[in-house]
Amino acid sequence: MKLEENPRILRLITRMNTGGPSRQVARLSDLEGYETFTVWGMCSADEAEDEQMIRQVKGNWEQLPYLGRQIHPWKDLLSLIRLIGIIKSFRPHILHTHTAKAGMLGRLAAWLCGVPIIVHTYHGHVLEGYFSPLTSRMFRWIEQQCGRVSNALIVLSRLQYDAITNTHGVGDENKNHIVPLGIDLNALLSISGKPEAEWYLSRNLNPDCRYILWCGRLTKIKHPLILPEICRELESYPNLPDWKILVAGDGDLRQVLTDKILELKCENRIQLLSWETDSKSLFSAADLVILTSIQEGTPVSLIEAMAAGKPIIASGVGGVPDMLESGGGRIVSSINSKVFAEEISQILLQESIGWEMGQIGRKQSQLYRMERLKEDLNRLYSDLLKVRFNTNAEG
Repeated sequence: MKLEENPRILRLITRMNTGGPSRQVARLSDLEGYETFTVWGMCSADEAEDEQMIRQVKGNWEQLPYLGRQIHPWKDLLSLIRLIGIIKSFRPHILHTHTAKAGMLGRLAAWLCGVPIIVHTYHGHVLEGYFSPLTSRMFRWIEQQCGRVSNALIVLSRLQYDAITNTHGVGDENKNHIVPLGIDLNALLSISGKPEAEWYLSRNLNPDCRYILWCGRLTKIKHPLILPEICRELESYPNLPDWKILVAGDGDLRQVLTDKILELKCENRIQLLSWETDSKSLFSAADLVILTSIQEGTPVSLIEAMAAGKPIIASGVGGVPDMLESGGGRIVSSINSKVFAEEISQILLQESIGWEMGQIGRKQSQLYRMERLKEDLNRLYSDLLKVRFNTNAEG
């Protein structure tokens, strides 16, 4: 295959659900100097497809009806066959996969078809925390084999680099690259006050209340079931201003979380909002943002919180320590409801502390601009193309 004036990139993601990977894939579909074909699969029943992001996809695209998160041998085989057909028709110079299932099937198809350059981004990973030890070992072996046929593996943070490279033995120091996440932050950077009264009214919220925001999928790895326990601990603190936890998200643990909220009698302290499309108003309303995950890549909710100038209390997983090292938030010493409540209470009682964190975070958020991500990827692609095609062409 010869290198064209505009190299062709086939970009594949498992599904376009609400979250950071989907945003990145949509915004990278118009990477200057490349012809891009974007492919994604289907969301599961408990997930919402990010229609706003899908509308932003530029160029050619296709949705595979059988590609999804869950392992399904027959559907996965059909997806693999279709991916091989797309590769033979589009003839990409680069295949870049995002998320686990797309990474496995996409790289297998690319290897079978002889795609010159194979790249994969680990937004998180399924090598620990999701499955039983035996299943985790199987996925680790699969990732190690996929890593061998990849020309470059992208991780989002230093801790993730160490986990992928050293702990799990995927790729190596020459193949693995740290490329932080990048998203469009312009709307959040413009926040200077609270939302309009109508926003509160439509959600039955009190504009005078202090809101603790939690964003994400209601699934085990995000640990949302700790939220009612945090509420119970916070209620033991005297002299706190009126407060409430807002949960913006959805997932398979929604009913379990609802039941636990009722069990602990904190239904007046937690409100489930489901997925919110108006992120500017959501973060405008927040007084602080918390993250309780037991595993992460680089959480988009924290980047958004930083851009909005909001203080953060978070578990120290994935890329979070890198994000907060300048002081835009605090990392809890353990994922424990008492520890979270102690940190949250300090922010609620001392607004000046939260304001200072927010200002630091807003400056730090500039590191996660979409423009910077595009520059980093263009540089990586150009280097890979030079090596593979022995050319000085720039993307």
